[in-house]
Amino acid sequence: MTLRLMVAPRFERAIAAMEQHYLMQRDEHPDAGVRFERFVGALLEQIVPLLAQQPAIERRYLPRAGDLHGLVNELARLQVASRGQAFEMRRWPHAEFELLYAHSRSLLVLISARNQRQQEFF
Repeated sequence: MTLRLMVAPRFERAIAAMEQHYLMQRDEHPDAGVRFERFVGALLEQIVPLLAQQPAIERRYLPRAGDLHGLVNELARLQVASRGQAFEMRRWPHAEFELLYAHSRSLLVLISARNQRQQEFF
């Protein structure tokens, strides 16, 4: 079964922030952002289609108490909006980047992304 895809505003902000970060470095480093562009390409062409088919194939993600308060609230809103379906959060590493996503029986939600040097998901 293929899950419906939803992109959270948090994911869009994270991708935009990373893109801006690499664009600002291009004057001094012409190849800045090449790996990020590969990550975005892999998301579109490989990772998201695979996760839509097999969402539970990567590592579970359990936020620590006190961490990511907004993220926990966002997950709770998803559960209410989906009529109580339970969501499970997972991480997908790709080179030096990481995707944070959640899935239920019928929905795949791209929640956030980060460079692994970042300490937390935004």
